[in-house]
Amino acid sequence: MSNPKQYDLTPGEWFILSYLKDLAEEQESMRVLLPPGEDPRMEKNYTRRQVRRILHVLKEKKIIEQLIMPRSRSGRIEVFLQPVKPKAGETPALQKINEEEIPKFPVPKIDDTSLEHWAFFDCFSGISGDMTLGAFLDLGLAVSELESLFQLLGLGEVRLEVQRVSRQHLSGTHFKITAPQHQPHRTYGHIRELVSQAELSPRVKDLSLKMFRLLAEVEARIHSQPVEEVHFHELGAVDTLADVVGVAYAVEKFSITRVFCSPLPLGWGMIAAAHGRLPNPAPAALELLQGLSLYGTDLPGELVTPTGAVILKALEAQSEPCPPLRLEKIGYGAGSRDLPGHPNLLRLYLGEPLAPAPGLKERVLVLETHIDDMNPELYEPLMAALFAAGALDVALAPIQMKKNRPGVRLTVVAPLAAREGLLERLFLDSTTLGVRVQEMDRVAAHRWQESIDTPYGPLRVKIMEYGGRRRILPEYEACREMAEKQGVPIIEVYRLIEKV
Repeated sequence: MSNPKQYDLTPGEWFILSYLKDLAEEQESMRVLLPPGEDPRMEKNYTRRQVRRILHVLKEKKIIEQLIMPRSRSGRIEVFLQPVKPKAGETPALQKINEEEIPKFPVPKIDDTSLEHWAFFDCFSGISGDMTLGAFLDLGLAVSELESLFQLLGLGEVRLEVQRVSRQHLSGTHFKITAPQHQPHRTYGHIRELVSQAELSPRVKDLSLKMFRLLAEVEARIHSQPVEEVHFHELGAVDTLADVVGVAYAVEKFSITRVFCSPLPLGWGMIAAAHGRLPNPAPAALELLQGLSLYGTDLPGELVTPTGAVILKALEAQSEPCPPLRLEKIGYGAGSRDLPGHPNLLRLYLGEPLAPAPGLKERVLVLETHIDDMNPELYEPLMAALFAAGALDVALAPIQMKKNRPGVRLTVVAPLAAREGLLERLFLDSTTLGVRVQEMDRVAAHRWQESIDTPYGPLRVKIMEYGGRRRILPEYEACREMAEKQGVPIIEVYRLIEKV
C-alpha cells in the first residue's frame, strides 16, 4: 500500500484504519469498539457510513474476510471483523499499513451523528409502505439511493415516480414504483433468499428479513399453512419488496434508534385482496397491530395496510404521544387516494431526545442449546468460532439432562444481524440437533475505552457510565501487557486504576 489515495479515503477514514491497525495483534478475530474523540484531530464523532466504507475497502483488498456492524445506541461503533489469516512468517495485512501513509493534516469536520435519533409516526390518516417511503424521501432520502438499492435486489427494469402532490391543501411526497407485468407470486422462501443474497448492509438486511418473517408468520397462522409455503401475492410484488427494503435502508441512513407512533385510525367496509374480499383492516394488518392503540373512523377504505403495520411492528414502535425531543426534520408521505375531507398523509418527525436514557436499550438474540454428547475439547474452538461469527457473549453451564446424563447448556448473546452465521456455526461446529432462538431487550451501561496516566506510562482502561455516574474498570490485556513489561504483579497494575 504505497499510496492511500488509491483507496479514495478521507483523512477521517484513514484515522479509523490506523485505529484498527493498532488493535490487530495477529488476532484471528476482533471485536472492536471505536470510541469517538480519541484523536485531537477528530472534531466530531465519525459516522457509521465512514466505518462501513473503510471496512468494505479492507474486504475488497483481501485484508479482512468477515465483518458485522450491529446497531449501537451509545453513539460508539462496534465492529466484528476477521482479518485474513497470514501465511507462516508473514505479517498480518492490517499491520503492513505504514504510519506515513496516514495523512497528518487536520481532519475535516464530519457531520455529527447523535447518540440517539428518534422517529415519531403521526398516523392521522393511517400508514402504508409507500406513504412511509414517501415521508423518508421528504426528509431527504435521495431517489438515486433507492435506484442503487433496488439494483442490488435484482428487481430488473423498474421505474420510480416521485412527485410532490396535494392532499386537501397539504403537500407531501408520493412514491410509486412500476415494474413489468406478470411478476411471479413469490413465497416467503423466495423472498428470504432474494434479500439474503443481496449486497445489503447487515442492519438493512436484518430489518428487511424481520419484516417479511413477521408477515409470513401472520399469514401462516391466518391461512393454516407452513411459513415457508406462504405466498405473499400482492405482498410479494415488486412494490412491497421496494417499500420494505427501502424503509429498512432509510432507518439506517437516518440513524433511527427508537420509534413512536400516534393511535392508528381504522377505515370501514370491505377491501379487495388476492384471497377475495376481506374485512377492513386486513386480518394480517390487525394481527400485526396488537399492542398498539387503535380507533375507528367513518373514512372508507384501507387506512393501515399490512406493510404499514409490519413496519411499525418490526421497528418496535411505542404507541404514545410524541416524546420530548429536539425536532430536526419533518417529512410528509402521501397516500395514493384522496380521502373525503381528510388529508391522506403520513407525517414523520425526526429528532434527538431531550432526556437521553441512563443506559443502552437494544434488541439482541439469545441462542441456547443443550448438549450431552460432545467431546469437551471441542468447546474452545466452538467458542472461538461463535465470537468470530459476531457473538457478544458465549456461556457454558453444567446441567443434568435426561437419563441423568451430565450435559452443557450453551448460551449465545448476539446482535440480530449475526443470526444466520451463528446458527451455521452451532450446527456445523457442535453436535447439537436444535437451537432455541429468542429476541430480547438488553439494557447495558454506556462504555468505551480511554487512556489514563500511570507511573509506568499510559494505560488503556474501560469506562462505564450509567445515569450520569462513571466507573473506571481494568482492561485485562492492557494490564497484563504493562505488568509483563514492567516486571510487576498484575494486581499492582489493577491497584493503580483504583487510585484514579
